[in-house]
Amino acid sequence: LLILPGFLTDALGLLLLIPWVRRGVGYGLLRVALKPARPGGPAPGVVDGEFEEVRRPDGGKPPPRLPPAP
Repeated sequence: LLILPGFLTDALGLLLLIPWVRRGVGYGLLRVALKPARPGGPAPGVVDGEFEEVRRPDGGKPPPRLPPAP
């Protein structure tokens, strides 16, 4: 933040140099990131989907490996 031009970014960057401020910001970010999902639906950013397993005609053998490049 100290590299970005501007008074506010410099002030925030200097504040983050203080260990107890940095710890408080970290705890705040963790609290937001680990907030439980709201009832009645998936958490924001979760995409609900389905999948179908497809069998390969060759019995599921992996493709042959190419020799290493010289």
